[in-house]
Amino acid sequence: MNKRTLTTIAILSVLLTLTGIPSAHGYVRTIYAKFSTSIPVLDGTIDAAEWEDATVYRGVGDEGIFDVYLMQDRNYLYIGVKAITFASYFYTGDEVQIYFDEGNDGGHGSGSGDGILTNEQEDMKAIDGDGVFIDGSWISSFTWGVGWYYYKLGYGVDMGVAAIGSHTDHWEAEFKIPFHGVEGDPKDPSDLNIGVSDFVGLAIAIDSPGYSPTFVRAFPEGADLTNPYTWAKLMVDNEPPTISDVGYSPQDPKPSDQVTVTAKVDDDVSGLKAVQLRYSTDGGGSWDVVDMSAPGISFTATIPEKPEGTTVQFRVKAEDYAGFRAESAVASYTVTAAPAAPGIPGFPLEATMIGALLATIALMITRKRDRLNIRTPQRIQL
Repeated sequence: MNKRTLTTIAILSVLLTLTGIPSAHGYVRTIYAKFSTSIPVLDGTIDAAEWEDATVYRGVGDEGIFDVYLMQDRNYLYIGVKAITFASYFYTGDEVQIYFDEGNDGGHGSGSGDGILTNEQEDMKAIDGDGVFIDGSWISSFTWGVGWYYYKLGYGVDMGVAAIGSHTDHWEAEFKIPFHGVEGDPKDPSDLNIGVSDFVGLAIAIDSPGYSPTFVRAFPEGADLTNPYTWAKLMVDNEPPTISDVGYSPQDPKPSDQVTVTAKVDDDVSGLKAVQLRYSTDGGGSWDVVDMSAPGISFTATIPEKPEGTTVQFRVKAEDYAGFRAESAVASYTVTAAPAAPGIPGFPLEATMIGALLATIALMITRKRDRLNIRTPQRIQL
């Protein structure tokens, strides 16, 4: 058994850590593994097409040296890691390491992470520069001391579990980790054992023991590999956002009307990253984009006034933090003419009003003359 001790091995330390190392802080960030039916080829090259469905975190971790790719198919967790090395050449002893914090089930660890490293209940996977796969667990005992213990099991590619490749200035490592591993092995007591509804603590490290001084960098930035609550919280997301009850008002818009579009949008796991209204006035040739806002799950946005006869197509698009996208069906409305003002058919309103005014004036003059017309008495000749 190989051993890497990351805490001081002392009697007091062991006494405090037989049941785990607690932390007063929560996980530092939340990350997501998105569902995919695409299975990457484990060859030490993170191919863009093979990892197209992954949730990707670029330029993260200590000094921004990591790109992390995460996806899953409900049976396996696929993790891709690009990690820059600052050495002048690649050491075969370099290791790309994955650490998991699981729950305490009283046995070998399972379920959602609890932020405590418990003896024989946490999992570690790694691959070195020679392509040798490493499997380990957290040990805290009087016999072995305290730290991450591991075995080198064989070439990862041959085992179908991991691969590594050197690329100019960085390593590329790929892992295929079962949701339900082999528990209770005498050499490696704890494998990952989670369901799709669980979350786990996750840390990633690159360790170059041959580099002087020893080069160790981790993700998340500043992660302490002995304290899971400085790690990331990894959640599994299997579904895109839901979009429903898309509507607009007013139902019969006129050229002077702004149209308000509403929709209910929700995402139960990773949450909504963006909700947008997209509308087109040229039959879908081009689309204007407006961010939608909401106090809750009812989102609204406004389409400005459009000329009479314009047909407006619109749809609602949403994206969650796992990278899933959803889009509503395209709806449309046509701007109709404003209602005509009252008047005589065939005559403009202004002409009708002027005509009515002149007729009224003429009538008033005629009546006034009638009142002033005094008849002269006729003379009767005798």
